[in-house]
Amino acid sequence: MPDADPPENMDHYASRIAAAEQAELPRCIREARHALGESDWAKLAGKISNDIDGPEHALLLPLVTVREGPFDWILESFYAEVLANLELETSSMLQLMREALGTRPAGDRWTILRGFESWACKAADRPGACIDALVADAAPPELLAPALRAGLTVQRRHFRERGLAFIESGPKPIAIAAAEVLAGQKPIGKGAAKQILKAIRLRCESMGGEARTKLFEAALGLAFRTAPHTAASILTLVDPGQPEAFLRSCARQLVVADSAPDAALVETIAGVLLQAERLDAATMKFLDDAIRRWIGIDSSHAAFAHLLVSLILETEATFDTLDASAGAVLQIAAERRDAILARLLASDSFEGAQAVYQIALKTFGKPLEPVLNFAPHALEPEPAIRIARRVAGLFAITPVTATSILLSLLRSGPAEVADEVAGLIMDPVLISYWEDAGDYLRKRREHEIGDMAARIDALIAALEGYVEAIRAVGYIEELFPPERQRFLRALKKDADSRAVSRKANEGSLLASLMETRVVLNGDSAIYRVFTGDGESHRAEQPMQAIEHSHALPRLDAIDPFGYWYRRRLLMNGLPA
Repeated sequence: MPDADPPENMDHYASRIAAAEQAELPRCIREARHALGESDWAKLAGKISNDIDGPEHALLLPLVTVREGPFDWILESFYAEVLANLELETSSMLQLMREALGTRPAGDRWTILRGFESWACKAADRPGACIDALVADAAPPELLAPALRAGLTVQRRHFRERGLAFIESGPKPIAIAAAEVLAGQKPIGKGAAKQILKAIRLRCESMGGEARTKLFEAALGLAFRTAPHTAASILTLVDPGQPEAFLRSCARQLVVADSAPDAALVETIAGVLLQAERLDAATMKFLDDAIRRWIGIDSSHAAFAHLLVSLILETEATFDTLDASAGAVLQIAAERRDAILARLLASDSFEGAQAVYQIALKTFGKPLEPVLNFAPHALEPEPAIRIARRVAGLFAITPVTATSILLSLLRSGPAEVADEVAGLIMDPVLISYWEDAGDYLRKRREHEIGDMAARIDALIAALEGYVEAIRAVGYIEELFPPERQRFLRALKKDADSRAVSRKANEGSLLASLMETRVVLNGDSAIYRVFTGDGESHRAEQPMQAIEHSHALPRLDAIDPFGYWYRRRLLMNGLPA
């Protein structure tokens, strides 16, 4: 018996790639990636690099060829490894990089720039030589950034001084690239950070527009990490002609921070953001992501909870636009969640009540049962009853949440409005939703004592009396459609169903090739499928019963316009 073929190894794929035509190179590289482990993959890139003696080598053609289609991770990461291992002179390497950058959109260049940075790190003289050549030729500043980062890796102090000099007196693009690199160093000492912030501050005085905004963002990011107390002074660097870009930069730094931002700094930035006439969609998205990321952290919860409530109440934001924040609020501890909901409702605004309603709709089947404490908000009777009316009107399809909030108002709101709040729990909530709201009320009774227990007992008794009276009356035929109308509706529904089924089969290629017959047999369906060879196959499928239920407001069925009109009044805080 002959021996099995040996598995294809790294040398095999290196030979295939070296011998491949240009059109076949990408396919050969992808096949190697799928076949080799990480170690052999890295060795393959190194072996290919050893065969390349100049930027015009045939194996580099895919690197400098314009390609259509989406970003190719395998190909790009392979050439990043190849670049890192090349033994080229500085001038040849820079020529290759210029050509490679020219064939890629800006968003697809990061892998080859990473390879260039790795190449520059492998010899102490490469970063300085690259920087000198790039500055002399006014090369793309995006090449300066990896070269300067490589310099900071091999000789930190020297290249930090060069970067500071670029910030202070270099051309605009070079100054911006140097500021972003130096400000992004990790780790960085406080003394070095102070030097960099000073240099950026001085250069901002002579710049405006987008360039100044980029310097500002670099400085703000550095202040976030090293000196939060200086951030207030950094905020003065903004260009008055670029308000939206400035606000976007502030919001972005809240997202990309390495650790929970300083609470005082968050409050400072929140104050600036909330003073703006308008926050654009990009800024709002950054804030949404920042709240989602940090609101559950102990040290930053209070600041981001305040920011969230302020965005809801003072801007056009809702929990539909701040969807990630809504999900985060539902994930944090119930006490913290309920404190946020209480603040929104206690604002005595429709926006606040609507935000809580939107949160209640995002629980995906499990009713939200908040236990709110309104005592810290010291509600007056008038605002308290308006809040109760809005909840009773707005939360019509979330009766458990409505009941829970209204009970919270009974428990910790002003005593003067207790009777009216209890009346709203009964009508419209309980008489519209007997089962869900009633079951929650009985469950909640087990946790209450004193006056609250007595209130709930009275509500349960009133509900049971109402339900008993309704059931004693029974069905009122006059409220139902006539029998003829119900019969005609059933016929039409059946005809529509048959028409849909027939149309679906007409457009089905499978149905035209095979005949299917269904025979009902007790509690099973017998399928006999005829295939193209004339034979049939019998299959039996047990029949199943599936049912579901959804509570509907009973008042809506009896008096839809009256129910709608009353809800509108209540949602606006008016008596109904």
